[in-house]
Amino acid sequence: MGVPRVLEFERAVRESRRTLLVISQWYLVDDISRFIELLAITYGLETHAWPVIPLVLDESIKLPPRLAVLTQLNAANPERWPTALARLCAELAARTRQIRCRLIAPTQG
Repeated sequence: MGVPRVLEFERAVRESRRTLLVISQWYLVDDISRFIELLAITYGLETHAWPVIPLVLDESIKLPPRLAVLTQLNAANPERWPTALARLCAELAARTRQIRCRLIAPTQG
């Protein structure tokens, strides 16, 4: 409390093993999301790690080159959600001792 949001975002990126970017139409208009993306990529360059995982929810979005070069999880179609979640869990489990994942479908409406 009382810490500027920018500093909290930076702390969160530095203390996290991975940063999941949920790519949707909202992502494109949200300046904070893009700022966090740049923080995570910059941190990855500094540490020689690639902590950013783009989770694509809309195939019509053309990713900027800085994200297009990364391995993406495609969850644009609900039929792909189980595969995307399994890949995400496998990636996270490879970097941690144990992880439990489950899929909760967003509500329609």
